Amino acid sequence: MIIKMKRTTPAYRQPQSTATIMRDLLIAEGTLAIASIIMQIYRHNINYGLKALGMYFFAIMTAVITEGIWASIHQKPLKSIVTDSFCLNTPIIFTLTLPIGTPYYVVVIGAFIATFFGKLVYGGFGQNIFNPALVGRVVVHLSFASKLTNSLSFVDATTSPTPATALAKTNWFGTSAFHYSLSDLLFGMHDGALGEGLIILLVIIGIILALRHVYDPRITISYLGSVALFALVSALVLGIHPCVNIARHLMLGGLMLGAILMATDPVTSPSSPLGKIIYGISLGFLTMLIRLKANYPEGVLFSILIMNMLTPWIDTLILGRTNQHLKKQLIIVLVALCVGTGIIGGVSTTLEPPKQSKVGEIYEAHY
Repeated sequence: MIIKMKRTTPAYRQPQSTATIMRDLLIAEGTLAIASIIMQIYRHNINYGLKALGMYFFAIMTAVITEGIWASIHQKPLKSIVTDSFCLNTPIIFTLTLPIGTPYYVVVIGAFIATFFGKLVYGGFGQNIFNPALVGRVVVHLSFASKLTNSLSFVDATTSPTPATALAKTNWFGTSAFHYSLSDLLFGMHDGALGEGLIILLVIIGIILALRHVYDPRITISYLGSVALFALVSALVLGIHPCVNIARHLMLGGLMLGAILMATDPVTSPSSPLGKIIYGISLGFLTMLIRLKANYPEGVLFSILIMNMLTPWIDTLILGRTNQHLKKQLIIVLVALCVGTGIIGGVSTTLEPPKQSKVGEIYEAHY
């Protein structure tokens, strides 16, 4: 796939309407939701599948009711919540970021916050400055962290750390204490968020959506590419296998879900081609920085929200840059990559192999 920096003219028309794009996204999200339910049944039992189904149901109902009340207050027809506000997309994506042990009341609270405070208070669909699903997710993460477990049983939840938590425990060296293989990560044979282990399906969906022009692949490619580059640099500094480290970071946590369905949101991401690439590189840098040095071993959630805030600034800086001065644009990209590489490499030098793992300690990490 050739990524060009040439900017289209204002007269350029997308081959698909907004309704068609949102329909395709809803089909993709629905497919992921169904796959996550099947995965829970396959890995555990029917009770886990029913719990996942219940989580989607309560999130969707909360969003529909919230948007319905909002439409009534503003004297809009109820059908507008589907035809104009696309009320189903946000709750499904929000639920995909939750672990299976999340109580229903937490799902309801998060779905309401995502819908009302993440979208409606800004004026509705297309006016929000943050990804709505992640607004709900960060509030849930900060307010109900102890409730976000990977199991329906407390006993099981205390003995099953997520891959991100397990790898962070080794200070990202991936020692013998990290017992997840690359195939475990690829095929989702681990605990985590509902949409976290669907790597293969996410890649297939991402390619299809890109070919259908549902989203601009520049952000996804620059995001995943920069994570791979920074993981390579980190591996060289730490003295671990570069290819293994790159594969781990690409398949770890919610990176693939975030890079394909969240970071690419056209409302909260830059509009210019160069801005999208800088946006993606910045996402990769923040994700790796948070992973390596922050207390939270997964950086996708916060990196996307941080870059959502910077989107207007990026658009302002890149305004007027079209297909002219291509060399200068390439230099900007290379400088961004070099700066990110230097910082991640420097941060990696501060990491040391763990002396000894603590036995019986409970670790939990989510999206």
